Amino acid sequence: MRGFFLTLLALTVASCGVQRPLMRPKDIPAFEEKQRLKREQIEQEQRDLDAIDAKRSAVVTPITEPAK
Repeated sequence: MRGFFLTLLALTVASCGVQRPLMRPKDIPAFEEKQRLKREQIEQEQRDLDAIDAKRSAVVTPITEPAK
């Protein structure tokens, strides 16, 4: 019986909220801008890492075997 009243109370409280249509996140301009900035930041970090890798590979000297 207690569970029934708790369920009834929860449903009553949940139904008292403001009713408004839900929007998909991709329809919100601020969300789109945030996603674009995040993508640009990731691409910039990838370019930086690629440049560092290229620089390191150019600096590395080949290992030579000692003469026998």
